Amino acid sequence: MFYADLMMNRQSVGFNIVVAMDAERGIGVKGQLPWNLPGDMAYFRSLTLATHVPAAKNAVVMGRRTWESIPSRFRPLPGRHNVVLTRQKDYQAKDACVEMSFEAALLQLEAARERFEIDRIFVIGGGAVYQQALESEKCQKIYVTYVEKTYDCDCFFPKIPEDFSRLHRSGAHEDQGIGYEFQVFGR
Repeated sequence: MFYADLMMNRQSVGFNIVVAMDAERGIGVKGQLPWNLPGDMAYFRSLTLATHVPAAKNAVVMGRRTWESIPSRFRPLPGRHNVVLTRQKDYQAKDACVEMSFEAALLQLEAARERFEIDRIFVIGGGAVYQQALESEKCQKIYVTYVEKTYDCDCFFPKIPEDFSRLHRSGAHEDQGIGYEFQVFGR
């Protein structure tokens, strides 16, 4: 691909969402995932690490509670530029960038993208951050892991907007007796 084509492709792409949700759109309970699906974790890792630009990293954008729900030994998520959103002015997230708003995070990441430091941007939660992401015109794709059970969740993924359509469906997977499927939606 020629440099101009690469630049046009990169500028036209906004960000993507990655989410795992149960049959009722539940995504968490008491700040934790309600399931343990190694296959889904491997998919998440592979998706958010793979880049199209040599020497660039992908970025993961998350709310403070999502950041804090990640076990400290896995923070920041390795091999990715981690951005934590919070309204707490003096909040510190070791080895991660902290931004006060979703818009500020996107501006910072778009500037890094233009310098070929960042390839793709993934929003990884939680509920309020997902809502803001879905309201943005820059949201291009939603990578969904549908878990075929219902859990007693206290945090939910918003309804997928009607201007998104399903682009891909993986078929059935199973871990520890729990069925799930990967789907991709795009505008």
